[in-house]
This record gives sequence, C-alpha cells and structure tokens, in this order.
Amino acid sequence: MYHDQVSDRGQVVLHKLATALFADDKDRLMRDVQELPSGLPGTSYADPAAKRFPCHTKEATLRSAAYFYGQRAFGETFDSAYPAEKVAERIDRAAAFFGLGEDVATIRRNAEASAVKSGAQISLPPEAYAIDEVYRDKPVRRFPMFNSVSTVKAAAAVVRYRRNYPYTWRKKAASRVLEAAMAYDTPLDADTLKTLSRMAGLFPSSQKAAQLSLQTFSDVFRGKAAEAIRGAAEAVAKSADYNQETRDTLCVLVDKLAADLLPEGRPMVEDAVYADKPEADNQPPKTVDLITGNTYDLAALLQVPQDMYRVLGDDVASALVDASGALDAYKMADVLPTLPLPDAKILEDALKGVSVAPITEEKAAKLRRKGTTLFDDQEGWDEFLTSRNDKPAKSKNSRFVLTAPLRHDQDVHDYLTVV
Repeated sequence: MYHDQVSDRGQVVLHKLATALFADDKDRLMRDVQELPSGLPGTSYADPAAKRFPCHTKEATLRSAAYFYGQRAFGETFDSAYPAEKVAERIDRAAAFFGLGEDVATIRRNAEASAVKSGAQISLPPEAYAIDEVYRDKPVRRFPMFNSVSTVKAAAAVVRYRRNYPYTWRKKAASRVLEAAMAYDTPLDADTLKTLSRMAGLFPSSQKAAQLSLQTFSDVFRGKAAEAIRGAAEAVAKSADYNQETRDTLCVLVDKLAADLLPEGRPMVEDAVYADKPEADNQPPKTVDLITGNTYDLAALLQVPQDMYRVLGDDVASALVDASGALDAYKMADVLPTLPLPDAKILEDALKGVSVAPITEEKAAKLRRKGTTLFDDQEGWDEFLTSRNDKPAKSKNSRFVLTAPLRHDQDVHDYLTVV
C-alpha cells in the first residue's frame, strides 16, 4: 500500500524514506509540507485513479517522486488500478514542467541503487487504522486508511464486520473512518454513512425514541435477558441525566449481554440509541400527501381512532403503529403516500366519516367564507385596474397578470401571476 503526503499523517513514512534513501534531500523533502487545496482535480495527481501523488506544485512533485520511488525500493505492492509505469511518466512530465527533471532523476537513481529487499514493509502509524486496540496484551489493528480508496474499503469493512467487535471498539472505529473520509474528501454511500453515524454516536435519539427502540430490541431475546433490556429501556425514559456517559454505559452493558447470547446475529444497540441524522431533521412532516392529490394534516390523522385504518387491511394498519401499538407519525408519513389510488380513496371516504377533511378543501372553504379574496392586495389590484397591463406598473412589486379565466367559485390567487 503506497502512501503520499496526504495519507502519510505526520510524514512518518516520508521521514523513513528520506533517512534511508534520500539523505541529501531530506531537509528539502521534509520542509513546509502543505495541505492540499480543496477540490484539486484528478489531473493534478500522478495517480489520478486513487488521487495519489499530487504534482500541482514544484514541492509536491518532488515529494511525490520520493514517495513513489522510495516505496517501490522498499518492495511495497502497488495498489492502484492505474499502472505504475503511467504514474512514473506523469511524475516525470510534472518534473520537466517545473524544471525538476534532474532532481527527480536523482531520486529515482538513489532509490534504485539502494533498493531494499522485498518484505521490508513500511508500517502505518497506529492512528491510520480504523481499529487500533489492545487485546490480551497484543495490538489489534484492522482496516488501514491511507487514501480515499482505502478509506472507502475500511468504511465498508467496519460496517460489515461490526458484530465482531465490542461497542467501544466499533464506536471509535466509526469515528476514525468518518474523520478519514473528511480528511481525504471521500464520499461514502448513503447507507454506509448512516450506519457509521449511528456507530459513532453522532446523533442521540430522544429518550422516548430510545425507549421504544430498546423495547423492540428486547423482543429478540427471552427470559431474564429480555427483562433486563426492557428494564434498561424504562430507565432511559425516566432518567433525568441522560447524557453521553449514560448512553455509553447503557450501550456497553446491553451490547455485552446481547453478544453473550447472540454473538453473530444480535441487533446492534447503537441502532436503537442513536439516529443517523440530527433530531431536528428527524421530525415528522406536518402534512401527508395522498396519491389523490389531497393534503392532510398529520396531527389530525393521528387523532383518528386507530381502528378506522383497518379499512385498509390489517397489514397496512399494522404498518402504521409503533412497538407499543400506538399510531406512529413517522410510519404514517412514510406509508400513506404510497397507498395505491383505490386504497387512498377508501381512506378518504373513511376520513370524511370522522370529519377529517383535506387541508386544501379547508383552505378553499375558508376563503369562500371570507368573501374578500379579490381585494387581498388592494394596492396591486388598483395598479392592475389603472394600467390595464398596458403600461409598466409604478411599483415593481404590484403588477399582476390574469393567466386564466375565472369562475365565480374559484380562488383568484390560483390564477394570478406576479410579474
């Protein structure tokens, strides 16, 4: 696995290479290592596939040559889809552009002359691994992250194998992966990012949400284990000091209990206690749109007797409730808009029977009762009647155009265009 100035945090690898192979250029190579500018295009790298070995400046080109030829001398396996010969060519072209042809040639000759036997691996610093722990007095390091490609692989592995590790290990691992993804400007797929966010404990769920999720979590187990987890759920709901330390303690205990009983198939406690986005973003919408085109107030739908939803069938009705059997705002917001047209019409007929009307109908009725919609903007209408739309309006904000004929029972604002 090859490093460059981005993946080599603290320039540990560069220092080792310079000391062993490029002693004459060591000061020059180690001096003023700058962070890369954001948004550097792939064409600025000698390895555009992995975005490695930047050659956007004179100093970066010389440093990339040292990394590339030095690690090749150490027998490192080149780990990119882009051919190593092409990388060398791009470094040479950049060197020629910056007037470094002889300097890079010297680095290449020194590396080749001092080639180290294959197998002399250049080790990564511990913090470059997603998992860096000690187990029975031995270090455990898994999933190296030294560039964007390896970070994506580490992210997928941490998620895939998270049941192999205790809660504290995987929380730390997820945090490291997210930090590396930011450092290398690495996009992660949506599902992986959501799981890592929960593993890292970025967005705590509300106490009520955590309680309900833990109760569902407990259904996987039986006997005393289930009772213990349900007890933890009740404690969460009643806790007056529900903070990060409390959550971590809870997760450690529940995860250990679950791991002892179901080591490979257990649910993950962080999925119950944490969300994948901030609490504010987790709020259900205020309205629900049905396929009929009508919009309903979600709060009104939640007040409807729960049995009414059985007109949609038991499967749909059960999909609208939470673990405690109560109507769930989030599930209703997800399920109701997906109802096919016949079912949506059945639901609307049932809602009429309990006096719940669409917001759109309520708004139109309110406007008709008000009876003054034509003059809601008196200034605009005065201007319209005066100018007849033949002349520019005196006020930039008060010129209107009728875009369709009106019937007596239509709302004028639906057919009015502000220009």
